[in-house]
Amino acid sequence: MVTRREAPVEVHLTTHPFATGLMEQRPALASHVPGTPHPLVDRASLLLQLDALERAAKERLALANAKIQAKSTKP
Repeated sequence: MVTRREAPVEVHLTTHPFATGLMEQRPALASHVPGTPHPLVDRASLLLQLDALERAAKERLALANAKIQAKSTKP
């Protein structure tokens, strides 16, 4: 879990960089100065993305369940 104190998530790296805006961060990464906040450490954005992904997954699940229910009630 992202909020676990003993193992907090600070950087979201993915195999799909286009999904997290990683490619857009390239200039900020190139100009990053040690000792300043790292451009990839963005807990608020990560939590927003996880919330959006969870909502979308729940919506897809509800649609799938509705289709199953509709098929099971047909004669």
